[in-house]
Amino acid sequence: MNRTSLSVLLVTLLLAPGCRGTLELFGVEPTGDDDDVANDDDAANDDDATGDDDDATSDDDDATDPPDGQCVSERTLNCTDAAVDSWSNGADDATNGVFEYSCLEGQEWTGPEYTYSFTAESSGAHTISLYDFQDDLDLFAIEPGNDGQCLGRNCIGISGNPPGTPEELVLELEAGQEVFIVIDGWNGTVSDYSIRMECPGTTGDDDDDDDACTTPVLARPHQAGNALVWTYSNGGFVAGANLNPGGPGTVWGVAVADFDGDGAMDVITERDTRGGLDAALFEGDCNGGPFTEVGVSGFSFGGLDDLHGVGDLDQDGDVDVIGIGWNSGDGRVWLNGGDGTSWTAVGDAFELDSWDTDDNGTRESVGFPAVDVDGDQLPDLVECNNNASSPTSCVIHNGVGDGTFLEGASFTLGQLCNSVAAGDFNGDGAIDYVGGLDDDGDAGQVWIWEGQPFGPSTLPSGGGSEIFDVSDGFGQPQNNAPGYGWLFPADADDDGDLDIFVTVMDPFGSENHAMWLATNDGLANFSVTSLGSSDNSWGDEDTLIQSSLGVPFRP
Repeated sequence: MNRTSLSVLLVTLLLAPGCRGTLELFGVEPTGDDDDVANDDDAANDDDATGDDDDATSDDDDATDPPDGQCVSERTLNCTDAAVDSWSNGADDATNGVFEYSCLEGQEWTGPEYTYSFTAESSGAHTISLYDFQDDLDLFAIEPGNDGQCLGRNCIGISGNPPGTPEELVLELEAGQEVFIVIDGWNGTVSDYSIRMECPGTTGDDDDDDDACTTPVLARPHQAGNALVWTYSNGGFVAGANLNPGGPGTVWGVAVADFDGDGAMDVITERDTRGGLDAALFEGDCNGGPFTEVGVSGFSFGGLDDLHGVGDLDQDGDVDVIGIGWNSGDGRVWLNGGDGTSWTAVGDAFELDSWDTDDNGTRESVGFPAVDVDGDQLPDLVECNNNASSPTSCVIHNGVGDGTFLEGASFTLGQLCNSVAAGDFNGDGAIDYVGGLDDDGDAGQVWIWEGQPFGPSTLPSGGGSEIFDVSDGFGQPQNNAPGYGWLFPADADDDGDLDIFVTVMDPFGSENHAMWLATNDGLANFSVTSLGSSDNSWGDEDTLIQSSLGVPFRP
């Protein structure tokens, strides 16, 4: 269906934090709507005139299937504690009257639709999330016509991610404004689902108090035996306090997130006490420090299990920690008890295919932080190895929900990628992949493989598109430029999009690591700045395995 020509059109593409593949149309009053013209809903031949189907014995407005192009609301959504409803678009009270929506021309949704009505109690951003479904359900917002009908031509918002990927729609509504929320099946999809409405002032709303505690923090193990910490201030990162866990030993790993749930970024360090490994929690305040060391329990280690990443692996609302056995490549996970001080160790969480610190031909990395790449709302890990030649081979370790991972699909990238990471970098709702940073004669390059927000869910392939090069513009000869390193996506400047922290050996094979920040404009256009350097606690020309960097993470 072609989008109707509009006399007055206000188009807003809303890419707010957390908004996934959402196209919003506000202030739309299509010409051709028949509410007030001849042959409209009040004129002859309209829905109330002789010959209409209001009182017919079959196929009328009260039947299971309404007239073509019309949906019928059977339930209401509300804002009570971010209320959740679980149902199916194939239920007995569903309809199958709408196949086309004006939000996206030239597409047809052949599955049944289920419709909710909603009336905003207050003005502001309202977030609708659709999840726990199979195949391909999509999410729509419909502005009621003058007669209150739900019509596909009055679409004001759509979230249409690839199959199995959760949908999220953010609507700016005024108090008292009415809207229909429609779940429709692409290509005949019928599935159970869960839907949640979050309103201004309810759970999940990002209010000013929360904003005051989101100062990003960057942390890195340092050869001197401590953890270096940087905090974001006035548009850049500045050096903060060095974190020195009590007692002797080297800090081998760090992880950064709000582990205790107070809104401020904290740091967990892994320290070699010369008698074993232990962990310490450094709690931050709302301004990126100072940090207060707090003891933890249950954070046991099975060997040299370097801390590498984080994620809400069991979907209980707090942030868990992921480690990798340095000598074995075995995965370790520690599940957070909720306050950052009580942890449960999960052994045999996953097993990496190619991790081998004794093989100097192994170029191995795992994408951190963990991110949901298969659409089941559980964070996954992406493991890649290039064996010093193109292409790069990758495998997805799918999160199970208990802290463990199962090996899943594999894919190859047509570049020599020492590091690969996943996330939505261009703000269209689909998962993208970034990779590169191998010192292969064109040092420091990074490429992107963009996902398809409205197309089929596919794994990346081909050569990708270059997005930045850390060696450009810094006065270093291309053949000697630092280029062998790793990528760590995170929202570095707290603006709602994914930036990329980079750490590279400088020079190649050394323990000195240069650090860079590639700042995203929200559309996967990056500008690169230097953050300085840090002596790493490990690494030489015979050890080319991924080092760690604690980057700010918010689930």
